[in-house]
Amino acid sequence: MTLNPTPNLLENLYWITLIAVVVSSASGVLKAGFKKYDLFGVIIIAIATGLGGGSLRDMLLDRPVFWINDQVFFIASLGSAVAIFIAARLVVVPPRFFLIADAAGLATFGIAGTLVSLMVGAPPLLASFMGVMTGTMGGIFRDVLCNEPPVVFHSSLYATVS
Repeated sequence: MTLNPTPNLLENLYWITLIAVVVSSASGVLKAGFKKYDLFGVIIIAIATGLGGGSLRDMLLDRPVFWINDQVFFIASLGSAVAIFIAARLVVVPPRFFLIADAAGLATFGIAGTLVSLMVGAPPLLASFMGVMTGTMGGIFRDVLCNEPPVVFHSSLYATVS
């Protein structure tokens, strides 16, 4: 089954993916901030979180990696990382904001990953798996880089929600 992309669907997918990159990168910044990492460490973790799942999806689907094909996604990840790093130095960010950003990234990347997979002709079961993988892998990369067990491996609802 191939999802026939209309201009409206493509535009919606672009914005969903952009939001996913920003909020996922934010979750990386917040997790790295809890670890007291410096700006370079925070940026690396934010980029791995915001771009990692979609990169893996695109490589597995043998399609151009989304953020290399359109640098706006990389710039958004980098920009949100720096902005949130600075903001977190000026105000105390409650830990629940990490959960909000993580959940928003999981949901939006889950949708985007499934849509992209359907548009390149993946069967529905594989497309739904690609959506889950796209939504969860950035968080796995984030947690591993922060030297913590990935949340998805010890939370019964994390991947199920996706």
